[in-house]
Amino acid sequence: MADFPGMPLGGDESPDLRLPPALPRHEVPVVRATPVSLAGYGVLVDDPNSYRVELVAWPALGWRPVDPGTGLGGGLASARLHVRREGRALLASDDEGRDDPARGWTIVGWAERPDEAGAAGPAVILPGASYRPDGGQLVVPVDPGPYLAVLARPGDDVGPGDFAGFFVEPGRALSIPPGVWCAAAAAIPAGDGGRFLVRSGRVRARISCDLREEFGVVLSVPVRPPVP
Repeated sequence: MADFPGMPLGGDESPDLRLPPALPRHEVPVVRATPVSLAGYGVLVDDPNSYRVELVAWPALGWRPVDPGTGLGGGLASARLHVRREGRALLASDDEGRDDPARGWTIVGWAERPDEAGAAGPAVILPGASYRPDGGQLVVPVDPGPYLAVLARPGDDVGPGDFAGFFVEPGRALSIPPGVWCAAAAAIPAGDGGRFLVRSGRVRARISCDLREEFGVVLSVPVRPPVP
């Protein structure tokens, strides 16, 4: 299973056949990623090699506690995340799926048409989000260029208005804590595509929210730098 929710493409299926839903769009504000703006959402990381990704031990099922030193045996794993645009589709793939043509790429959103752009400029349309209850994610850009992270603070009663977009400057890594919602993939390149190294727990769960089904809307997120 990929590390992000979406619509997997089958075989030689063209992403142009999967058009964005004709639903109202909730405009997500985008701010520059700083230690202040990211409070409660994530942390900018200057030294990814020495950064410790947070893992959450398996919970006890009853009143007896989990034995110390157990419940975290899976350790960490790294995967290469690739996000690109093809036509209007925003596609994502990871190391696990890219060698399998039947499920190598997943549609996680769409680019708005030029005539749909609002006052904030060109935007991407995102239909869903997910979080990991059992560990954080460390996102390290491989290619130059800025990227976006569309996040919401922890809580299962999430709604469209809880999401905020963070414009991350080139070369900056981002740590996303356990429980924080990520719309689409963990990182969205501001340009036409980009690669990222994502470090997370080897054994991981994913909890998802389809905003189309639950709220009848999609997120609209500007991709240009926010005005200072």
